This record gives sequence, structure tokens and C-alpha cells, in this order.
Amino acid sequence: MTNKEDPAPATASTGGSRTPLIVIGLLLLLGLLTVGGIMLYQHHKASSAKSTAAEAQKPAGPAWAKNCAKDANGGDVCYVEQFAIANPGNAIVLHVQIGYMSADGKPVLVITVPLGTPVQPGLQLTLDGAKPIPLPLTLCQQGGCIASANLDQDVLKQFTTGKVLMVRYAKPDKTPMDVPVQLGGLAPALQSLGPPPAPKPADKPTDKPADQPKK
Repeated sequence: MTNKEDPAPATASTGGSRTPLIVIGLLLLLGLLTVGGIMLYQHHKASSAKSTAAEAQKPAGPAWAKNCAKDANGGDVCYVEQFAIANPGNAIVLHVQIGYMSADGKPVLVITVPLGTPVQPGLQLTLDGAKPIPLPLTLCQQGGCIASANLDQDVLKQFTTGKVLMVRYAKPDKTPMDVPVQLGGLAPALQSLGPPPAPKPADKPTDKPADQPKK
């Protein structure tokens, strides 16, 4: 699945010293949708979290790099990421992040495409030539337009044992752009994050006595 109209192919990069297009400050999430067996997040516009200065990007797999950011509570949120870069020009055409970033510790996929990408029809994901799965773009901000999905264990296993995830989106002129994401090394990269965090306990309701009527 290639785009013949593109003058040069996109190549994968671990990012090196590049600043991520989107820091995972998108942890305030509202609602869940189910599409094609993947749980999709609807994002609330959240304030972006600053990357941990002391936590430089570390090699975590052949095509993946580990990175960390601070959440709203000051805790570390770590994930692995991969950039796709189009040559010539070194333009970033895709940024993929996977990590245990949800409140319940489940793995989350975050895909960022260039700002200016039409929100409709969103993204189309094809894993090793299987049936394409639609994934809507839910938020656009300075760093790009974002789609995200909460991956269940079956889907995560398909990712870690797969070879190529093809991501299609529309360019500003509405022509399709196909970008391959190399899945080799994803399993050990995710292992470098350590065990998934335990789900955060739900807030307990406080038993407040009812106000007594004034006599």
C-alpha cells in the first residue's frame, strides 16, 4: 500500500534528540467509543505536560525509543515512540506513541499526523494487510492532529507480533498518504517500560451528614 504521488518514501526513526510532536499531556480523557474491536478515546483539551529533563530518550528497540513526560500530578508517564520522516526535507509525517498511559494502566496508542490534515475521514490502520480499521482524529493543536486508542490485550499482542502497521490519512489536498510503522522490537521496547501501573483507586464518596433545619 504505497502512495505513488509522493516524491519520497517515509522512513522510520527513533527520534534521537528530536522534541516529540505531542507530549502526553492528553491524560484527561472523556468518553469511550468502540470501533473495530479497539476502544477509542475522545480527548478533552488538556494542558500539555513538560518532558522530564533528566529522562533523555533511550534506545528501547530497533525502531523504538523510550521517552517520559510529567503528568498533571508530577508523576512520570513513560512510553515508546517512533517517528516517520519523509526525505528530502526531513519532514515528520507521523509520530506514534505506545505506553501504559490510561488511568487504569492499559496500553494506549497515540498517533499524531501533521497539522492541516483533514479531520475527515480520519486515519485508517492496516496491520500486516488485514482488514483496515478506522480511527478518528479527535484533537488538533500546535504539534499536530491526534488520534488515540486504548488497546486490549488481543490487539496489543497483534501489534507486538506483527511486522508493519500501515497508517493512511488524507493530505491537505485530500490525496491519501500511506506511512508504514515498523513493529519490529515493539515487544522488548514495551518491556523496557516495566510492569503496567496498578489502576488508580476510585475516589470514595464522603458521608456528609445532612444539614439540620434551623429552628
